[in-house]
Amino acid sequence: MLHVIYDPHDPSTWYPNYLEGLRQALDRESIPYEFSQHLPKKAEGPVFLTRYTVNDLLRQTDRPPEHVIIQEHDVWNPFTNAYDPATLWIYNHPSLKTILVTNPSMVRWAERCLPAGSTVQVMVAGFPYDHGPIEAVRQSLQPASERERLVVFPGRLNEFYQPYLSVRLAHEFMDRGYKVVIASPIDPLSYYPVSLWRELGIEVGRLPQADYYHLLSRA
Repeated sequence: MLHVIYDPHDPSTWYPNYLEGLRQALDRESIPYEFSQHLPKKAEGPVFLTRYTVNDLLRQTDRPPEHVIIQEHDVWNPFTNAYDPATLWIYNHPSLKTILVTNPSMVRWAERCLPAGSTVQVMVAGFPYDHGPIEAVRQSLQPASERERLVVFPGRLNEFYQPYLSVRLAHEFMDRGYKVVIASPIDPLSYYPVSLWRELGIEVGRLPQADYYHLLSRA
């Protein structure tokens, strides 16, 4: 039995689709599993922590499971500005046996976080995803020549995605008659001058996932 631990309060737009894609993959491979918000009191089988936001459950329990798998959707590396050493305690936890990463480029960064002599496996597992909502929108997709003069910047409004470049490019697009939307999947950082960007004619906002797909289909 695979115990899949998830965070029902995680605000990430993609996370519900990831969980549904994972569920579909497990069903397809006939792997027995159960989804839960809490660690099992006595795990019979591996425990899979699907998001870093649930990792603290392992630190808080007095009966940690023997076999823990974690999913690293991102691995901190020297090129990010959000590195937090306090989150790396789990790499030293004796229950950790496997780290799943989404891309081969992430393997060596995960391995660098492990202590010397660690036997933890770092494995490329891809990214299970429920594409149903996207496919539903694609069915009504118009030819490019019939769509609006619309450009969408989909990156998160944080420093890693350099939104100032989006704003700079937006002016060039608007000068050419395009409408521009910055559709961040997270709320903007508090110090970004979003109100000013809107005054300049750029639409900025966080959209529900269904609305976001429809917006992309128009662009």
